[in-house]
Amino acid sequence: MKKRFFLGIVFLLPFSFSLFAEDAALPPVKTVSFSLTPAFEFADLVYGYEGGTSYWVNETGLLRVFSTALTLGYGILDWISAEARWKPGWTIASNAEFEIAYELNNDGTKILSNASLNANDLSDIFLEAKIQIIGEKAPIQSSRWRFTLGPEIKIPLPGTDFEEQFNKAGTADTLTVLNGDNHVFGLGSRVYTDYRITRHFAINLSGEFLYYLGKNKLKDSSFLEYMAARIEKKRLLVEIANSGGDETAQKAEAAKVENTDEEVGYGYDLSVELEPAFTIPLGADMVLSAGLPVQFKFNSGKTYSFLGVEEIVYGAVTNKDRFEKVLNENYPGLWATAPNLLVTVRPNVSVFFINWKLPTEFAVSYAIPVWGLNRMASYSISLQVKTYLGAGLF
Repeated sequence: MKKRFFLGIVFLLPFSFSLFAEDAALPPVKTVSFSLTPAFEFADLVYGYEGGTSYWVNETGLLRVFSTALTLGYGILDWISAEARWKPGWTIASNAEFEIAYELNNDGTKILSNASLNANDLSDIFLEAKIQIIGEKAPIQSSRWRFTLGPEIKIPLPGTDFEEQFNKAGTADTLTVLNGDNHVFGLGSRVYTDYRITRHFAINLSGEFLYYLGKNKLKDSSFLEYMAARIEKKRLLVEIANSGGDETAQKAEAAKVENTDEEVGYGYDLSVELEPAFTIPLGADMVLSAGLPVQFKFNSGKTYSFLGVEEIVYGAVTNKDRFEKVLNENYPGLWATAPNLLVTVRPNVSVFFINWKLPTEFAVSYAIPVWGLNRMASYSISLQVKTYLGAGLF
């Protein structure tokens, strides 16, 4: 059965929304916090780059991703903590449906693969230092307002080799076609602030800026991008061979195409989240919390470079423009090099058992896309278990 799916799925990964509230609180001194967050994410709509929503090809296709995230924090001082985040973490199981090709027929049509497709991969790791500037025990003391800065670095883990996946697409039963992250270094910062209006009600506001350092080889970015470039190379080599003219010049141009070094850059991410939050004790042992955060997430768009073919011109179109056009059109309804954004609403509720030997919080969250541009409209259901251990609790 032919597999079809909007190729814009690449915009979905890495996964676009935070799972639970991001407030300015820190763990107690000499206390370790640990959270485990399994999540199920799915999508069947795309927000086009010109606005509006549309279904995937023939109104079919569904992305399904089940992943597990981990977070580890430690309270160093009353107003300083360290945190390591692996989120979305490990994609344990996934299914993706779209059309992939690995070769061209003599008439120029694509030869399609019948393999089952997945997005199983590991995401990158974030290391963050949280410095509370305003708070009850911060340098600037306040009983109602907290303000925390969180400089962070993103450390890439190895991803999938899509050249290897492409080369076996004609014979393999299963192919990995998407990475769980960009797998490049990133540098940025988070900002957290919250204000307690009443005993039980507060407003949380957080933001993040992350700049991606360096570029990835196209073969390390996604199967779809690597596939598009490889097939376009084949078309271009045929054009060169059929163009006539000097044979030596043809060979030189063909060598440039075959040796093209394709790279992709990811620009920067910017996100802002506003959450009204409600908290109330349930007896002496439990605390019930609920929130309704609204998140805005923006990415500046991808940049492509094709070293070695920029100056070859056919029909007044440089090959840099030609390759970039092919990659942009690889995502029907989306545009790879254009900015993209997504607005989600994420109702959540949690119960915190404060008198357990290891104080533990259970939370559930459901992320709903409400508006976007040039991005997948993805939903997520998440369960988080967070526990605390350390001398700061006693």
